[in-house]
Amino acid sequence: MLIELSTNQTYDSLSKNFTFIKTFASGILIPKNYIWPTDASGYLQPHTSIVSDAHKAGLEVFVSEFYNDVPLSYNYSYDPVAEYLNFVDNGDFSVDGVLSDFPITPSAAIDCFSGLGKNATPQVSFSVISKNGASGDYPGCTDLAYQNAISYELNSDDVQSIFKIRICYGIQNSKNSGKFLTLSDFLALAKSTSSLTGVLISIENAAYLIEKEGLNVTTKVLDVLSKAGYDNQTSMKVMIESTNSSVLMKFKDKKKYERVYRIEEDIRDAQDAAMKDIKGFADSVVISKASVFPLSGSFLTDGTDVVTKLKSNGLSVYVETFSNEFVSQAWDYFSDGTVEINSFVLLANISGVITEFPQTSARYKKNRCLGYKELPSYMSPASPGSLMQLIAPVALPPAEPPNPVLSESDVVEAPLPSSLAALPPTPGDGAAAVPPGTSNGLPKIGAGSFLTSLAMFFTILLLL
Repeated sequence: MLIELSTNQTYDSLSKNFTFIKTFASGILIPKNYIWPTDASGYLQPHTSIVSDAHKAGLEVFVSEFYNDVPLSYNYSYDPVAEYLNFVDNGDFSVDGVLSDFPITPSAAIDCFSGLGKNATPQVSFSVISKNGASGDYPGCTDLAYQNAISYELNSDDVQSIFKIRICYGIQNSKNSGKFLTLSDFLALAKSTSSLTGVLISIENAAYLIEKEGLNVTTKVLDVLSKAGYDNQTSMKVMIESTNSSVLMKFKDKKKYERVYRIEEDIRDAQDAAMKDIKGFADSVVISKASVFPLSGSFLTDGTDVVTKLKSNGLSVYVETFSNEFVSQAWDYFSDGTVEINSFVLLANISGVITEFPQTSARYKKNRCLGYKELPSYMSPASPGSLMQLIAPVALPPAEPPNPVLSESDVVEAPLPSSLAALPPTPGDGAAAVPPGTSNGLPKIGAGSFLTSLAMFFTILLLL
């Protein structure tokens, strides 16, 4: 135990004698784990009474050891704003101040997000799409991830939601990691969730599934949607996403469905002919973060006008993938996922985000600072290229080649195959495991890897 030399007492004993401390000080500065201890696994334990005890003795409480770029307790979902809020807005106590290496984050947490209730009025309109459920907290594509995404504070009438589900192939997770949902189960779940306004279904590898697996996935999706009652209703919106224009063309007769085209590669621009072609088979697009703000060595270099061009052609623009882990973000965002979201919303005016941590983006929509007449400095968006200017030329990262321009040839493709392979029918609605002893025709996954349980599954995302 550390000894305080002037009193020859341990800091632990001093923390139990605030009456004595009050005789020579008006406040205390303590490490954050004195208040919220964590176990060896990185999860929070119940908070101590030290803040309440100090306040009763007339002492202010200031807390140290806050950093954005070190691992946080898993309870915070790698979100530093959530950590600060747990010290100032937890319903039991509030500390009087914090000592931080990243002052922009606690400033925004206290001013912009503290005290927000479930029914706080949104200050900005954009969609929040959770990737594979709350996949940053639970194994993606499982019921645990989906239920966790639903359980966030999404009950406000002003924060409506849409579920997204992706159809693909994958390895079944362990028995303790949740289970995959069939498409029909997913659609039933969406209908039973009052905060949802619709569903988004993402379809990939359709040509492969037809040729190698004998599964016409587009026809199957249409059939399941119809049986679930989504064709003849107006309360739930239906969106279909794919990287293949040939898939989206299969849904052209469904006038009430919104078709979403996902551009897989990073681009710096798009030809007019390419955008015109996209508009012919899609209503919106999904692009990468680097297509909006290019990077060099994890530093923002500049911005593109890809979003502006796509939106000027009548297309909504969603951007992926947003994560809370600081290693996934450009250094310009100060290791804070909220700063990153803020920059894309205010600078690029995107239509929505696709994220592994939906709570962070859902909370941002209620950001009260966006309603101020003057935007606080700590809510200013990052300026692309500003940090690069502070780096000495000899220390700059190597120059990277520019991203390509999306051309018409990148968009145009042949129709889906019309013939089906002669394979046994898949039971249920396509979520059953491949029968033992049956060749699935999938390419091998890497040396030493064994697929012990293959299944076609649906990965759900949440759109707010």
